[in-house]
Amino acid sequence: MIVSTFLKIIEKPFKENKIISNRYIIRSFLGRGGYGYTYLVYDEMQKQEVVLKTLRLHKRIRKKEKKRFQQEQDILLSLNSSSFPKFYDRGFIDGSIPYFTMEFINGKTMEAWLFDEKRKWSEKQVFQFGLKLVELVDMLHKNQIVHRDIHLPNLIVANNQLKLIDFGLAKKCTREEADLFADDFFGIGQILLFLFYSSYEPGDKQKEKSWQEELQLTGEAQTLLKKLLAIEEPFRNCQQIKRALLSLK
Repeated sequence: MIVSTFLKIIEKPFKENKIISNRYIIRSFLGRGGYGYTYLVYDEMQKQEVVLKTLRLHKRIRKKEKKRFQQEQDILLSLNSSSFPKFYDRGFIDGSIPYFTMEFINGKTMEAWLFDEKRKWSEKQVFQFGLKLVELVDMLHKNQIVHRDIHLPNLIVANNQLKLIDFGLAKKCTREEADLFADDFFGIGQILLFLFYSSYEPGDKQKEKSWQEELQLTGEAQTLLKKLLAIEEPFRNCQQIKRALLSLK
């Protein structure tokens, strides 16, 4: 708590209109995470808006954290799909603050769809969405990449296409670390659970119940979630999840 308060005092986001590397003009501050600050900036060279991410102060003093920041860039560079942000450029601010820029995906997050738009999802729609999400994760896993941060704010729908962002916690895995893929399966399970709850109508003064009791799901749908959330024997790969979803779709 003391460290967090101290960092908030000495580490403040850059102000709007600050120019970085004689090229990027800060339009707005998008947010802070455990590792970095992100900004919407205008790239004077490419004449477009992009996202600029900097490494936070307390992470810059540790080699391990700087390496992880570099790894995020390398992972983005290795991906060749419109489903993930494109990597553009990297450098240092004032010679000491590392940054990189990537594609700005202008769309609506799944968090906004659920909580702002209050969209309700049928069971069939959840399964269809699940297939699209598993396709994205499968692309990563085939390249030995585990995302490790599959949450509603990191899923964006832009031009009717689902996209996955924020690779700050992503990791390139060895074959011996393939069990880390289960982290992404758990994330998929949580996303689907949120979507199922979009149609849930709680009763008055209802006692606290488990999701199995609250949601009126088929046995097959419950089994799918239990395997994704590792309540039952988990899935081993994306192909198994796809087959399960296709059988329900």
